[in-house]
Amino acid sequence: MGITRQVRGTYRDFIDATVSFRSHFHLSLYTDSDQKPFAFCTIPEKMPPPSDESIIRQVYAGDVSAFASLYERYKNRVYAYCFRLLRDTECAEDALQDVFTRALESIRTLDDPSAFKYWLFMIARNEVYGVIRKLRSLNREKPLDESDDPWDPETPLTYAIQSNQVDIIQEQLMSRPACSLNKSCG
Repeated sequence: MGITRQVRGTYRDFIDATVSFRSHFHLSLYTDSDQKPFAFCTIPEKMPPPSDESIIRQVYAGDVSAFASLYERYKNRVYAYCFRLLRDTECAEDALQDVFTRALESIRTLDDPSAFKYWLFMIARNEVYGVIRKLRSLNREKPLDESDDPWDPETPLTYAIQSNQVDIIQEQLMSRPACSLNKSCG
């Protein structure tokens, strides 16, 4: 996992870090020649991001600000999902906000923190379906124009035939002498 470095300090310096990232630190305790304790801690150069489970445990413990990292981790994916179903930027943004608000309000109902991603997308699906139902009930869907009528008898073929007939009639009228158009001619 990259280069590690050793940092010398007292045991107390490292205890908080090892609680949060126990699997990534290696802590060794020693005593120097004066019998004073000290510790070496091997720290990876690049720390892996915390898991969803550890962040959710922080939220359970009362650190609501930890939920912001879950928001940053999933906001683009949830937005893309909402947009794909709603096909409207504004509605997708509103749905995204409602999804994370609902998730934060009901995170304590999540039985298995490792299933957070699936739980979040279930909330997103329900939110999107609710928006779709609301739009339908408000009749905000675009009504069909007369030109959008799927049962319109005019097809490209009938349009071509009609325009061809107009051209033929115009040619016939132009080829007749001017007096034949006028009834008063002989």
